Formats: sequence, structure tokens, C-alpha cells
Amino acid sequence: MEVFWVLVTLNLLQLLATASSVTTDNPLTYEDLMTSVEKAKEIVDIAYESNQQRTNNALENGSATPFDLMKFLKEPRGGTRVATRAADYTETTLKILKEKLLPILGDMNVTGDMRTNEHLGIIVFHTIFLREHNRLVLELKKLNPHWDGEILYQEARKIVGAMIQIINYRDYLPLVLGNEAEQYIPPYTGYNESVDPTVANIFSLAFRFGHGSIPPFISRLDEEFQPTGPNSTIPLHRTFFASWRIILEGGIDPLLRGLLINPSKQLKQDEILNEEVRERLFQQTEVIGLDLAAINLQRGRDHGIPGYNAWRRFCGLSEPETVEELGDVLENMDLAEKFLALYGTADNIDLWIGAMAEPFVPGGRVGPLLSCLIGRQFQQTRDGDRFWWENPGVFTDEQKESLSVVSLPRLFCDNTHLPTVPVDVFQVNNYPEDFINCTEFIKLDLTPWKVQNE
Repeated sequence: MEVFWVLVTLNLLQLLATASSVTTDNPLTYEDLMTSVEKAKEIVDIAYESNQQRTNNALENGSATPFDLMKFLKEPRGGTRVATRAADYTETTLKILKEKLLPILGDMNVTGDMRTNEHLGIIVFHTIFLREHNRLVLELKKLNPHWDGEILYQEARKIVGAMIQIINYRDYLPLVLGNEAEQYIPPYTGYNESVDPTVANIFSLAFRFGHGSIPPFISRLDEEFQPTGPNSTIPLHRTFFASWRIILEGGIDPLLRGLLINPSKQLKQDEILNEEVRERLFQQTEVIGLDLAAINLQRGRDHGIPGYNAWRRFCGLSEPETVEELGDVLENMDLAEKFLALYGTADNIDLWIGAMAEPFVPGGRVGPLLSCLIGRQFQQTRDGDRFWWENPGVFTDEQKESLSVVSLPRLFCDNTHLPTVPVDVFQVNNYPEDFINCTEFIKLDLTPWKVQNE
């Protein structure tokens, strides 16, 4: 146990040292860290001993519930027990340190969901949309001084929701679904109350195709889109739940610059995921790095998701049975042989890996099966949503005309310090030739939201 605890302490010391190396105003000292470590160890040890004693007493006096019995049977053993307690030590220490930092740095967990801080890129976009919401509140207040806080909040929230709908459906999904986009998401014809807009179980796997596009590093770039220093390129596993980097390493602008000019990972049949998420996922917050591919496969099994061919049949696609047929679908005979050697039949192939292995549809970033599953979900989500931005009565005609010009580049301009951004932020760009001044992008005209004082 002491060996594991030493490793935990060293890991925390490394984090503290890294923070100290990038700022002279480091709010934590070595003494802060060590007292937090000891306090966490005491809290966890007491909790473990108390819990174990309570379970043992219940088993001995016959008052144990099925839950107590299950808990006893699932109690970690041997090295697993040590690793589990070490993880609890680390988590508790980090919580204590966060409490110490909160009065100084503020809470980074701005959305009420801890996954906001899962990845620096996610933090960047959450921050931008939060800033946009607050920017809209200020502008709407100027137009309508008589509006109270609740009206301002709800109207800004409604506008941001429309922006997300427009950017995703108009700009993003056509790049993902390619030539099949209009087949699955035809032009909007109005709200259909018979359409169920809820997220299907299968979509929870299908939309995780994006895991194959995650690059193995995050870049921080200066105003000239050059590396900010020797640590400007960060391995992905060192950015998980590392929201402190936003505070101590220059905010979101350097990260956004890196996102704008660095390409996403190319999804390939011989490299579905990069090693950073396949071997070192959440390594800084877990005892060992996790495997995202294994997690996705297990997600499908936990949810009882049918196999590969069942979904091919659902989408009206062929159902390969032989190696030759699967090889034709995948355009890769060697891969088909490996799949059938592992699964025995294409019926048993886990949906996520089978769909990820399919060649892209023309002009898209997913194969035919994922194009079908993703496209159908987004079509239902739109048509079954009575608050869809184009549905009559949600916005006035004048407001809809204003909203039609919103763009992600304009959001970047309005909510960061970047003076220039690319026209198409979803494509690979080079600086400075693909960048234009922010004044070239049309701003959202909020005058249609001005109302007379009642």
C-alpha cells in the first residue's frame, strides 16, 4: 500500500510542479499538497474501515440485505483492493485541493456536469457558448431595458439553442454524412408530433464515431500561430480533466488556434483509435490508463445492442455472411478474415467496431451503416422537436432571417481575442492564407428582438 501511496503523491507533485513552471503566482505550496494528501488518506481509511465493519456486523448478526451481500462479494481483493484504495486517495486529495483553489481560481465546472472538464477541447467550446450566452444577455438588455433576468436568460438560451441547431445541421452533418446527407435529413417541412425525437439507444454508440477522429495531442499556439514554448504540444492523456491548464497556460485562445489549423486524426481501418485513448485514457485520474475501444464495445453489450448484421438489415443494407461478402463490404479481405476469425459470424460483430471499419461514403467521414444510424437520429430529433428554430411560432420571420447568418467563425470572433479566423472552421486550414478578418463575418442582428415597453 505504501508503494502505491508514494506513486500517488509523486503524481500529484508532478502536477504541482508543472503548474509552478508556467506561473509565478502558483496558489498551491508543497505544504498544501502534503497536508491534503494526509487528510485524504485519513478520510479514506476511516471510510473503508467503517464500511467494512458495518458490512461484517450485518453478515454476522443476520441483518444483511441482498445489497450488503453483493457488496461483500464484489469487495476488491489483493492488488485490486490496493489499486482501488489508491484511486480513492487520489480522488479525495484532488477534491481537497479543488476546495483550496476554488476561492482563488473559481470553479471550472461551469455546466453542472463534470464531463465539461474531460478534455481541453470540450472546455474551449463550452466556454465559447457560455460567453455567447452572456454576450447575448448584455445585448438584449440594451434593446429591452425592461426585461428582467429570467426573460433575458431564457431568450439568450433560446437563441444559443438555435445557433447550435443551425451550425450542426447546415455546416457539420453534411461533412459527416457526405452525399447521403439529404437522403437521411431532407429539407425541413415542419414539426411532426408523431415523430419521437428522443435519442435512440443505438445512437449512444453510433455517434461515438468521433472517437476515431481524436488526435493524440493538443497544441497551444501564439498570436502568429506558432508554438507557445517547449510544452506547446501536450500529449492527450495529460489533458484529461486538466482544467487547471486553462487558468495557468493562457486561457482558451492558444488552444483554439491549435484546433483551427491542426487536422483531426484520420480514421483508418488499421488505426481506429490512437494510443492516447486506447492505452492511456484518463491516466491522470485513474490508477491505470483505460482503453476507450474496449469501453465502447462493453457499452454496446451492457445495453444489449444487437450485432452488426442486425443493424445492416435495419438500414436496408446487405448482410454479409461469408468472408468474401464481408471483404466486399469492408473493401479489405484481410480485415474480414480477422473479424470472422474472432467473431465466428458477422452477426456477432459488435456494432461499434464493425461500423467504424466500413469505408467512408462519398464526401463523408463515416461508412454507410453509421451514415444511416446518425442521419436517421438527427432527422427524428429535428422533426419531432416542437422548439426547432424553423418551426412556426418559435421565432418570428424577422428573427429567423437574422439567425440564418449565424456561423461558428463569428462565434469565435465574438467570444475570443482572435482577430482573424478561417471561413470554414470544419476543414483543415493554413495560417494566414485561409484566415480572414473578423469584420468580414456577418454579425447576428438582434434588432428583431426589440419589443415595446408594455
